[in-house]
Amino acid sequence: METSENGILEIASYEGVCLRPYFDSVGVITIGFGSTVTEIPNLKNWDKTKYISMQEAYDLFKGSLTRYETAVTNHLIVDISQSQFDALVSLCYNIGTGGLSNSTLIRMINQKASPQVIRADFLMWNKPREIIGRRTKEANLYQTGVYSNPNGLCEYLDTDGAGHQKHSTAKEVNIKSLLST
Repeated sequence: METSENGILEIASYEGVCLRPYFDSVGVITIGFGSTVTEIPNLKNWDKTKYISMQEAYDLFKGSLTRYETAVTNHLIVDISQSQFDALVSLCYNIGTGGLSNSTLIRMINQKASPQVIRADFLMWNKPREIIGRRTKEANLYQTGVYSNPNGLCEYLDTDGAGHQKHSTAKEVNIKSLLST
């Protein structure tokens, strides 16, 4: 299975986009739609004033999804829907393949646990605190199949050139056009 277009838009909306290197909320150097040293091994050495294009950010993001799709696929022994797959890829993109592989969530899905148990297991991934909204949306997507971002809007932030995001620069951008590239 591959992440659907709606799934891509969903994950991008959770990540937001920043076209210069920045430190995320837990101090990880990041660029684009959540790309880290996993996707760009020398990212720590990049000049913090360097910009990439929106297309480059999207290409990095899209190219990295295969790793997370494979992890989800390899750890499931039950069939799931497209929206459930997208929710799990989103979680994996955020917590990493190792986090997913050893998770109670995957074990409960494979054991066909109740929707309440699966929801609770999504919500166990609640650190840092600001991730709770994303986890709630992922759990909702898994349970209901309803995407929260079908219109393709994503928050764009710039930095101060030293790796710190300037939230005063936040604006919404539509990334739907990038899907066709």
